[in-house]
Amino acid sequence: MSTCVGPGASCGGQESDSAARALLKDVSERLSELNRIVLHLEGLLGTCPVAPAPQPRGGAPARSRDGMARVLREARLTQREQDVVELLARGLSNRRIACDLKISEPTVKNHLRAAFLKLDVTDRTQAVVKILHA
Repeated sequence: MSTCVGPGASCGGQESDSAARALLKDVSERLSELNRIVLHLEGLLGTCPVAPAPQPRGGAPARSRDGMARVLREARLTQREQDVVELLARGLSNRRIACDLKISEPTVKNHLRAAFLKLDVTDRTQAVVKILHA
């Protein structure tokens, strides 16, 4: 068994370099194909997006956050309904809210429906306007 040690040692020279390059190219092509397959399957299954949730630009002013918290408290929303409505106010879709909270989309819809009744609004736009302009 031979080992290659030291700066001047030769381990097969150009043959091993070319074999290593060929192996790396093959591995790279296979990884690209696997990545394409995973993305396709995620699309078919409707799993959570990989991208991070969008963050509000510049953050909401403290007064706005306080007003939102006050409106949500006064409406007597449950903690989970508050969580869902806060993510809704950040502009997230039902699917994204479900992924972030690790619940199903139908559960998100149920929480939104309950929150809309308590907030006395009929849709997500009215809900966001009500809580952000409190």
